[in-house]
Amino acid sequence: MNQDQNQIELTTSRQPDREGAIVTKIKPITTDYPLRYRAWVEKNRELVEKGSGGKIGYFHLENMGDNDFKEFKKWFEAYRYKEAIIIDVRYNGGGYIDSKLIDMLERRPYHVNRERNSVPLERPLEGFYGKVVVLCNEYSFSDAEVFPSGFKLRKLGTVIGKQTLGYVIAVRSYRLIDGGLIRQPIVGMWELDGTQLESLAPSRISSSRIRRRTRWKAETARSIRRSNT
Repeated sequence: MNQDQNQIELTTSRQPDREGAIVTKIKPITTDYPLRYRAWVEKNRELVEKGSGGKIGYFHLENMGDNDFKEFKKWFEAYRYKEAIIIDVRYNGGGYIDSKLIDMLERRPYHVNRERNSVPLERPLEGFYGKVVVLCNEYSFSDAEVFPSGFKLRKLGTVIGKQTLGYVIAVRSYRLIDGGLIRQPIVGMWELDGTQLESLAPSRISSSRIRRRTRWKAETARSIRRSNT
């Protein structure tokens, strides 16, 4: 516990003695979260790849920062010719890149160019022209709520998941003289009609859609049970 700054020495040998043994120094990691997170993402990606026969791409954004935008662009370009993509912002801590994502998703083809002995390509080259789905849940915070809201308002695709909590506000922290801490709101956000996003849960899912999805799951489960009897 708390030994991540220390190196661990592993001694291995082909013989049951130390003569000719190899000593390997290993620096342990602080937490296994990155490993578990990557395994979760890859499992989801494989599930979508297998379930769609390779026609749908999937990627997850852990937050909404600069590195996450690089992750978005990497998969956005890799899935350029998929029929659809799933953008997962569940368990996303937020950030500030919603406008960049919306900008890229709003791109529409206007020309086709073709190099000699090559294939036709739609312009702009950095665009995706298939179906898009965004996943969110109650752990999609801040900019991870703003993004699905803008995605819906611009009619760029379908939002699926659980209702978010409406934590759409930016705050600044101040340390008090007694050691306490206060947080002061510094930025608010509104839709064009004047509706404030804070506490609105902009990524909310309609109850009718939830009921339809619940009925579909129940009917599917009954069908599976019948087929197994």
